[in-house]
Amino acid sequence: MIGRIKIFYVIEGISMTSVRLKHFITTPIFYANGLSLLMLNFHKFAAPHIGHLYTALLADVSNRWKLLKSGDVNLNNSLFTTGTDEHDLKIQQTATTAGCDPQRYCDDISDKFKDLFRAFGIQPNDFIRTTETRHKEVVRHVWKELDKRGLIQRGKHEGWYSTVDECFYTNDEVKKLDGQTSTVSKITGSVVEWVQEENYVFPLFKYLGAVRNWLSNCDVIRPKVYFPEALQQASVERGLSLSRDRKRVTWGIVVPVDESQTVRCISELLTVSGVFSNKKRSTWPPTCQIVGKDILKFHAVIWPAFLIALDLPLPKRIFVHSHWLVDGVKMSKSVGNVVDPFTASKSLSEEGLRYFLLRQGTPQNDANFTMLKAVSVINTDLINNVGNLLQRSTVEKLNPSQTYPAFHLDSFRNNLLELGEPLIESISCLTEVYEEQFDELMIYKALELLMDVMRQANGFFQFYEPWKELDVRKVRDKRKRTRIMSDEDRPKKRAKKAARHECTVILIDVGANMSREGVETTDMQLAKDTVEWIITRKIFTESIDKFTLMLFGSEVTQNPITTDENIFFYEEEMQQAKIDWLRFIDNEIKPSKSTNGDFLAALIAALDYMRNHLENYPESNITVRNILLVTNLGGFDENVDEECVGAIINGMKALEINFSVVGPSFEKLSKPKDEIISSEESAIKLEGKLSNTMQSFRMEPAERILTDILTQTGGVIYSFSEALPVLQRFVPRKVKVRGQKFYLELGIDFKLPLQMYKKIQPTDFKLATQKYASITDVQLKRKTIYEKCVKDEKVDDGDDNADRVGNLSQGPSSKISKEETIKGYKFGTTIVPYNEEDQKEYGWKPENRCLKLIQFTKRSQILEHYLMDGGACYFIPPALDKSACIAISALVNAMIAEDSVALTRYVYSAASHPRIMCLFPRRSKKGVDMFVGIQLPFYEDFRGLDFPQLNSPTTEPKSDDLKAMHTLVEAMDLTKAHFNSETGQFEESLRPRDVPNPKLQNVCSAMKYRALHPNIPLPAFDDKLLGSLLEPNAFLLKRANESLNYLKANFPIIESPSKEQHVKEVKEEILPGIRIDNSVLPESGKFIKTDEVDV
Repeated sequence: MIGRIKIFYVIEGISMTSVRLKHFITTPIFYANGLSLLMLNFHKFAAPHIGHLYTALLADVSNRWKLLKSGDVNLNNSLFTTGTDEHDLKIQQTATTAGCDPQRYCDDISDKFKDLFRAFGIQPNDFIRTTETRHKEVVRHVWKELDKRGLIQRGKHEGWYSTVDECFYTNDEVKKLDGQTSTVSKITGSVVEWVQEENYVFPLFKYLGAVRNWLSNCDVIRPKVYFPEALQQASVERGLSLSRDRKRVTWGIVVPVDESQTVRCISELLTVSGVFSNKKRSTWPPTCQIVGKDILKFHAVIWPAFLIALDLPLPKRIFVHSHWLVDGVKMSKSVGNVVDPFTASKSLSEEGLRYFLLRQGTPQNDANFTMLKAVSVINTDLINNVGNLLQRSTVEKLNPSQTYPAFHLDSFRNNLLELGEPLIESISCLTEVYEEQFDELMIYKALELLMDVMRQANGFFQFYEPWKELDVRKVRDKRKRTRIMSDEDRPKKRAKKAARHECTVILIDVGANMSREGVETTDMQLAKDTVEWIITRKIFTESIDKFTLMLFGSEVTQNPITTDENIFFYEEEMQQAKIDWLRFIDNEIKPSKSTNGDFLAALIAALDYMRNHLENYPESNITVRNILLVTNLGGFDENVDEECVGAIINGMKALEINFSVVGPSFEKLSKPKDEIISSEESAIKLEGKLSNTMQSFRMEPAERILTDILTQTGGVIYSFSEALPVLQRFVPRKVKVRGQKFYLELGIDFKLPLQMYKKIQPTDFKLATQKYASITDVQLKRKTIYEKCVKDEKVDDGDDNADRVGNLSQGPSSKISKEETIKGYKFGTTIVPYNEEDQKEYGWKPENRCLKLIQFTKRSQILEHYLMDGGACYFIPPALDKSACIAISALVNAMIAEDSVALTRYVYSAASHPRIMCLFPRRSKKGVDMFVGIQLPFYEDFRGLDFPQLNSPTTEPKSDDLKAMHTLVEAMDLTKAHFNSETGQFEESLRPRDVPNPKLQNVCSAMKYRALHPNIPLPAFDDKLLGSLLEPNAFLLKRANESLNYLKANFPIIESPSKEQHVKEVKEEILPGIRIDNSVLPESGKFIKTDEVDV
């Protein structure tokens, strides 16, 4: 193949000298327009960001690593190429808008990338620019070769074109944005437009089969999580446009045979290799191409298709990495969160930023950048870990000669140095695992391994303190104090301390009976879905309840409780629900091939397990004991021991077990059998039916026995179809409502006791902040750090950025202790001190909790917009105080009769300020008299709602208008939308208490999927739970069609005026008398600024 390359280029006039190099690594050629989009200040916005830097760092590290492994550190013995792509319509537009020549614009951006590489120690030995003559020659020669082979045809090409991505997309690869007219790419999110023009096309579809074969058989895509996406992209049949009309794009290479067209796409792909434009040396194919996930299609599908068409070998490896987010948000110029490496390095240093990106960048998942996180990682790893170890090992007292310390293995194996042997083992294993991770370019994993060993070495120093006199007795005492108790030293039984919780044993049938054929979804899958959702709900509610999973019908036995085989306990001790269980259920649980599940043996093992568990906890700590059985009863052994059934029933009663079953539907089990028995069909036909329904006959005794157990223990049973829709709804943690004690003061020395309850508390998920986002499966602990603002102080470069405690900081001595902080208020743009002493002297004097009557007023005086603050409370009398109940009831009834409400002075606690609380009298459905309390706004909180422009006869509705609206309201009345056949009455279709929050349901489903599949894109949210509950009822809309037609005809809605026009009209309405006439000026002689009027 190398010979073919040489022959091809000799024929075309380009000679190549074949010098065998160690390896050949490429990055993408970076787009010269960067993040700019018609920005005048293009020098600022087209600069490289940390995403570009990360890609280049991966390539640089890979290049250095391969040279180090080969023992040859001469960078000239390898080929590492990068560069800039400088031809494009968008670059042409940006340069034109900025009044700049495109070539000068590209020169400036190219220099910025070169400056970036120099500053961060990245050493490519070829930097390619698509505006260079050598590149233009290669493009022209390759175009002619493709044309000679009949692979370029002129014709009409149409499709969705992205100026940003510089490519066409198929209909399946684009989508319309909700509520907008824009169409965007599903892959990159860039806006696309439908383009139809005449240009040159490459028959990409002819080579997709060969590309798929290469992807599948050559193990070329790494990490492997990107392989399915690459394979999917190689399955989209399409042609590839190679040119654009030169009337649209003049900034580019002219097609050799047609000056009316400009080359596109081929220039980007061929330049990546660098070898075609290098006359001094060549090696082919590339050993590794490093690309971002957004350009996977170009490098894993289109580029290989070109190489196959030219009879050239394909790349050996394509390494794909994810993107860098900033504070959890994708970098964007519109958001203003693009991180400039040069700016960031002023605080972190070039080496510090280089280390952070390699340490935190995870190729398979998007990484997150924050300055606080970067400072923390650099402090922890480089200063506290590496720095401390270096200082401790070279301190003059231990190393007087100040030379590289010699290593004496025997010293570390001294009996007194208990930590020496583990440290030696860790160091000896490090080389192999470190090399393995670096070969796979999993740099972050390799660095984590290295940091772990260094932490262990620091722990060795910290424990033995070699700079002090060695005290043998002290060492032995330390060993004794830190030694973990052996099993014989531990008490065999002890009452464990734990909060009050439920304990549950979940029994999952994994027998061969759970994999029935001929059904859309097997019972095994339904059982897994059921248990996964139970665990998911517990995880999301942060429940402290404890569980254990027990599989029965398993081909593997792990049963520490009984002698029964085919029972597998996943955990020996009960634990809180965790994500590992979800992954175990989803990935590991499969039905057995020949072993059936005996649910009676499983129930006996579960009862014994529960009894042992209860012995380890105080009885008062366990509130509920549950056993959940998930099975289809298909593996039941007909030779049942009735004494065994009786023992199970007695055991459940003795342990007060709540017994539940999910799976079988007794009605469905008996129906096929009844149909066959009552049938008069021939024996031949019956034989065919019986083969499919023998399971129903086998399960008849199982149904009878399970019904007996459920009846005598008060258990419940649900079919899969009943359980799953309920379990799939996210249910927030149940919070016990606690009443707050209040006294309603009606007058001097007359108070009525009340209990206040908050009525509704919106539910949402707790989101971890970005500083926790890089680590999963850990317990989070909050830590507060106080820092003073140093943005106005001069910060010197270099070593002055390290403060007195040795931590890298964003300014000198920026960290301060809590004692040095004071409280204050923001006064304008300044912080004004306002501490506890000031509060005592001048602040609002604290008062105790109170609810004091100010006056009664009519309900009509409290307008609806007074209640916009929401947050209703219930005030009820204490149940045991008869006199208070009677007094409250009398007051409520009197206020209802007078249509009155009570305005009160409300103070929640001594730390609160007084508010106005309006008490509305109410009698509940159960006959309890109470008050509903809603806080009212103060004067400063009001927003005017007076619209004088609407107070005119032209806005008054006519009788026909009122009638039409009345008809519409009556037709759309939801109380008549749903007919309940059981009660024979119409019911309301939309009941808020039965409608789940779509956001919470979506997040719950997404998080469960992400926990099970951390490296697979989330699927579209299938809103099966809500259905059409939040959509207009189709029946009602049809019924209201006549009214709607009348309204459309009689109320032609005009388009709303623009914001500027609306504001101008309102201002003129509010200040109609302002003119340039001194007679109407205010006393100050200045005009009022109308744009400051609050409407």
